[in-house]
Amino acid sequence: MTTIILIIDDSQGIRRILTFVLQTRGYSVLSAENGHQAKQILSENTTIDLIILDIHMPGIGGFDLLQHLRVQPPWKHTPVLMLSAEANDAEHDLALSLGATAYMAKPFKPSDLLNHVEQLLI
Repeated sequence: MTTIILIIDDSQGIRRILTFVLQTRGYSVLSAENGHQAKQILSENTTIDLIILDIHMPGIGGFDLLQHLRVQPPWKHTPVLMLSAEANDAEHDLALSLGATAYMAKPFKPSDLLNHVEQLLI
């Protein structure tokens, strides 16, 4: 069974990089450019194994979407890796307190991303 990862990031470049890195490891990737599109994908796919979620997005931001996910039965326990262009303790702590499984700052090394992903999928 193929592992499915949903990427939610408003940056097309980041989505492309993440998709390329993850697909080279054999993961199946879905992507959304905003929270509204992510909600649509999530309503149509209940077998997503991991969500990679950008914090700073227009419209529905990452923190708001994370809070929404954590009260939805299909997504309540799905691992969520939060990505942020700002590496600060307050944002890190808030992400974890809202239910994120892990937090990673941009820019990132592909090897670090894959290590996080592999740990979260165990």
